[in-house]
Amino acid sequence: MTQTQRLQLPMLAAGQAQKHVTLNEALIRLDGLVQICVTGQAASAPASPEPDDVFILTAPGAGAWIGGEIGDLAINDLAGWRLAHPSAGWIVYLQSEGTLNLYDGAVWQPIETALGGLGEAAQRAFGIATPESLPARADADLRYARMDEDNGWSVQQVFPSVRASGADAALWFGERDGAGSLAWYAASGHARLYVSGLGDAVTVRTSDGRLQTQGAICPGADDTVALGSASLRFSTVYATTGAINTCDATHKTPLETMPSAMLRVGQRLAQMIGVFQWRSAVESKGEDCARLHIGLTAQAVRDVLVEEGLAPERWGLFCRDEADDGDDVLGLRNDQLVLLMIAALSRLSPAPTVS
Repeated sequence: MTQTQRLQLPMLAAGQAQKHVTLNEALIRLDGLVQICVTGQAASAPASPEPDDVFILTAPGAGAWIGGEIGDLAINDLAGWRLAHPSAGWIVYLQSEGTLNLYDGAVWQPIETALGGLGEAAQRAFGIATPESLPARADADLRYARMDEDNGWSVQQVFPSVRASGADAALWFGERDGAGSLAWYAASGHARLYVSGLGDAVTVRTSDGRLQTQGAICPGADDTVALGSASLRFSTVYATTGAINTCDATHKTPLETMPSAMLRVGQRLAQMIGVFQWRSAVESKGEDCARLHIGLTAQAVRDVLVEEGLAPERWGLFCRDEADDGDDVLGLRNDQLVLLMIAALSRLSPAPTVS
């Protein structure tokens, strides 16, 4: 055996003289074939080649490329040209086209073209697909990465997305266990989540980040997830009707009589309701323009509860939450606070007399 099987590198013979000649020949060929970047494709050797030029032969070799076959690689160095016959599966970067090309045993082809004929299973594994497998909104020229059935990326994206008309780009996920397939794509200044059977289920406006959905927004589990936090609050909630709180008797213990101390708390707090402005609004709008609000402070409610011998944290109308910086943020459940005041004023006030 005088050369290696795959790269045809010359091998040293036992007792060979001038071993450096054979070794250097092998190194030169290895340098040209490993991490190979092909300059271009040509039918004949250029008149003034660069020392590191590599060409794919497009015609039977002649002249400096004599003996070469179509598809062979011609590798140039300071000593001249060396020819290498590729094996099926070799991949090169074709510099003139900016593409990866694969040799299938007969011809060189762009890698997505070479893999496109291997069938649907191979296409899924390598992220290649036909335009017909994309949703109707996607471009005919679109290339995309695809996730396989075990939720792992099979391969990196082969080609960048090509903008044509309609969608700019898409990240497509196929069906799993009968669930509808979906894709993220961009169109008309929005990022959209397309779900088969539903259409554009989620839309994110790129102008202001507004998130719009076609269905209800629900937590992953019942009665476990908060909307917002002590440090990340929503400024305003717009709704047609008020919030619905579960009041089904089967979810509650039996109602007990309100303690007299709690009724006194409600009566005292009713006398403490006042007018205030939000400091953030005063800073941004000025004191004369910041709107006036009616209410109480959580600190006032806490102090009255303590003065009446009650533990504030025992009562759901008083809230103490930890912010991201570690500080406590106090809050109130105003629906319970209002009910407390109604009960206190109705039960502790003298009954009206009729003359």
